[in-house]
Amino acid sequence: MLFNSYIFILCFLPVTVIGYFLINKVINKNNGEGKVTADLWWLFLASVVFYGYANVLCLVLLMFSIAINYYISVKINLWKEQYKVKGAKLWLMGGISFNIILLGYFKYSDFFISNLNQLFQREYTVKSLILPLGISFFTFKQIAYLADCYGKKEKVYYRWIEYCAYVMFFPQLISGPIGLHDELIPQLRDA
Repeated sequence: MLFNSYIFILCFLPVTVIGYFLINKVINKNNGEGKVTADLWWLFLASVVFYGYANVLCLVLLMFSIAINYYISVKINLWKEQYKVKGAKLWLMGGISFNIILLGYFKYSDFFISNLNQLFQREYTVKSLILPLGISFFTFKQIAYLADCYGKKEKVYYRWIEYCAYVMFFPQLISGPIGLHDELIPQLRDA
């Protein structure tokens, strides 16, 4: 779904905004209990619909990437708490490697195979992969989060839904900018 498409402007955006304000109105009526969770779940579900609209398989890839990166961030924080910085560094390097391999596979595998075919006069089949929308944005956003988990002195930890809403926030998902977690998540909490 593109930002300038009729389905986004006339359907998706109004439903998302109205739903968000209705959730706020109902929850604020109940003394604000569960506000942050309900808001984030609504934004997360809207982002799932937004991203999955074009291709559900790309959504599966994105959710897989989010799950792996969240797990790695938890492990980095756990190793840092136990003062085993080398273990945290290994988790960081593994996380960065995972993200770069994922990005490289989807973005550059066709390029490398076709160049190897030309270089060695071979005819390896080039299987055209569907390039997931915004793969660079969500990959580098998650790498930045892992680097912050490792590099900051204080513990960088968010709940699963906060992390999902941060990575999949639909206004930034396919066109950037690569927002930092310490800027976006507090705004999502306070909204």
